[in-house]
Amino acid sequence: GGLSGGERRRLSLGLEIIASPRVFLADEPTTGLDSSQAEKVVGLMVDLARERDVPCIFSLHQPRASIWRALNSFVLLAPGGKVCYMGPRKDAASYFAEHFGWKVPPETNPAEFFIDLVSIDTEDPEKAAEDLERIDRMAAVFAAEVRTRVAADSADAWKPPNGNGSSVLGRDRRKSRRHTNFLERLSVLFLRAWRQNARNMRVNFLRLATSVGEGFLFAELFASVKPGRSIAKSVADRTALLSFGVINMVMMAVMKTLHLFGTEKVVVTRERMRRQYSSLEYLLSKALAEIPIDASFAAAFAYVLKSRTSLRIPL
Repeated sequence: GGLSGGERRRLSLGLEIIASPRVFLADEPTTGLDSSQAEKVVGLMVDLARERDVPCIFSLHQPRASIWRALNSFVLLAPGGKVCYMGPRKDAASYFAEHFGWKVPPETNPAEFFIDLVSIDTEDPEKAAEDLERIDRMAAVFAAEVRTRVAADSADAWKPPNGNGSSVLGRDRRKSRRHTNFLERLSVLFLRAWRQNARNMRVNFLRLATSVGEGFLFAELFASVKPGRSIAKSVADRTALLSFGVINMVMMAVMKTLHLFGTEKVVVTRERMRRQYSSLEYLLSKALAEIPIDASFAAAFAYVLKSRTSLRIPL
């Protein structure tokens, strides 16, 4: 049972997409996944970029050929943070062939070829020196290429596409976004809280058993509460029994709530940072979902206590 690694990654992506991000960042989202799951994860980010115009920036470690073909642009980083290439994926092979004479061999994944160019063989000192020299050369040539491009295109460097003042990010900002109302958010939070309570059968059974057991315990401790005349001692015993019974039920609910808040703190904090709902909506939904269950446990405690003692005083 449970979720696989790929399912957990896709679930994490889905949680981020819910908030309609302006920019999506991910650090090695495919690490530890098999090739099929990695392709599905990257496919989700590609769909996000194409369908919602959300720029997706993520780091990849040795991507397979199908993942490589799905990319629009990439940055080739060497050890030390040196940039050896940054630009469209389709232009990378021609760039290295034109500037260095390095052609991607046939039937070779271009991503693996480019990664080999910035790899350093640390086991062989002579080979490591050659690798460092090659990396320094690539970084220097690319830096010069960037300076040339900036100098040649300085007038159009920040010109919006089509000259109409629009951009992908601008279009995304102007897109109409559907905002859910208070009742919709409250209903979703309530259903989530209710399902959490319904699935936690072990805790519910333990709470029910504890409530019934404490009912018998209180009945034995206050065995002196019996039918009879309304005298000072009987009134005091009944008052103490009712007071301790109410305090006991309240404390059980409070302890359970404190434990629940502790386990949900990370999730709620993340969702609140995305402004998916307010604190009032969260607290109200939890209260609505908890009240029926807490009331049932209190009813079980009260039924046992009533059947074992005589709280009614004859007039």
